[in-house]
Amino acid sequence: MKQEASPGSTEQKSNLRSYAAKVCGYLLLFFITYFLLLGLFLLSVKTISKDQVLPNLKRSAEFLKDKDPLAMEIEGVLASRRDYTCDPYFLCILYYQDSKNAAYSIAKAPYYTEEMEVAPRMFYHAVTNNPPANTEYLRYWHGGTAIVRVLLLFTDLVGIYRLFGVLFALLYLLLTALLIAFKRLSVWVCLSISFVAGSLWFAAGAIEYIWSALLMLLFSLAVVLLCRYQKEKLFAPLCLIVGMLTAFLDFLTYETVTLTVPAVLFCALCLKEQAQVKEVGIRSAEGAAVWLLGYVGMWSGKWVYAAVILKENVMPYVTGHIQERLVGEMPLPDNYLAGTFVLIKRELAALFPFGYGKAGLVLGLMGLLVLAAFCYVFHKKGADRRVLLLYLLWSLVPILRFLVLRNHTATHIAYTFRALMGTVLAWALMIVEALDLTPFQARSKKKK
Repeated sequence: MKQEASPGSTEQKSNLRSYAAKVCGYLLLFFITYFLLLGLFLLSVKTISKDQVLPNLKRSAEFLKDKDPLAMEIEGVLASRRDYTCDPYFLCILYYQDSKNAAYSIAKAPYYTEEMEVAPRMFYHAVTNNPPANTEYLRYWHGGTAIVRVLLLFTDLVGIYRLFGVLFALLYLLLTALLIAFKRLSVWVCLSISFVAGSLWFAAGAIEYIWSALLMLLFSLAVVLLCRYQKEKLFAPLCLIVGMLTAFLDFLTYETVTLTVPAVLFCALCLKEQAQVKEVGIRSAEGAAVWLLGYVGMWSGKWVYAAVILKENVMPYVTGHIQERLVGEMPLPDNYLAGTFVLIKRELAALFPFGYGKAGLVLGLMGLLVLAAFCYVFHKKGADRRVLLLYLLWSLVPILRFLVLRNHTATHIAYTFRALMGTVLAWALMIVEALDLTPFQARSKKKK
């Protein structure tokens, strides 16, 4: 006799089909996004010749040539570093992108360099004397050059800085307007605190590592709209795209912020609406997984593309790059635990206001004491520990990033510390969740 399938077996098969369909959907989205980005990158190099952008490149080189490579807007404040080392390299790579051989230029990322010479002067020499490229920057896409290449048709580096500054302000104001309009004032306050902690306003002053901040702001806007109109299922697919864009555009700076800030924001807004901690936790965890898939997949896609176009074995580049970022020489104690303590301490110390001299340190410590007293007096007895745990787990993601990429983190603290914006946002929301604000709400109602 023919046996009927049990209900449990049918449900399990259905779940497997659903899971397989979801994985196939993510893979399809990945490849569509990959080839779209690559195609647009090739198109920008192919259609915009060096001659078209050369006048503005020369003006940019003139602006940069006498700059201090490690200049700071505020003396002694790491967060204010303009980093006139990275931008000249970025523009130099753009300068040597060849319209006649766009595929090779993107894969190899050639540029000109000199020993014992600073980046601003090397770039100036390159655009004024046109020496042959003698170095390559194979390990990153430098996809941001496609955007900057278009902008250079209309303005120079100074104009691009101003444009990004205006764009930053508009995105933040739009995010503010949406959160206040949707009556999420406490979330907006926490988000603003995290931006202040990361001194985000200085990020517009460096085109090499502006991209993570822009992606974070854009994705945060998308998250607010998703949660408002109950389209939470789109969060994970967007995470995949944002992860890919981060690897495509970013210079391995504070890349996790494109995930952590929007994801913590997603948790805060969804929990406010639904109070379903387990479901929100699963959705946010899925988003983290596919963001990582997108980032690693896009980074790996760079090497696959380079191997095909250059027709050479790129594995030595890959392994060397990974080893350098993980365990290369770093200004930390040899003992792992001592080195880890110093690393985390330095990153936290760069946050506002702690990174702003002795006055900032005193102000920050006083603020923490006042906050601790406030939390002690107004703590909530019935705070949901599951929500607190969810925020806590997200706050640890940037710390994990620091521990994995120890060498890179220790070497480039001037911008890697901004990864902690996700941590600060999560901590701020934990405090809001743990506070009993009913006395203040009652007073507010009485006044009305």
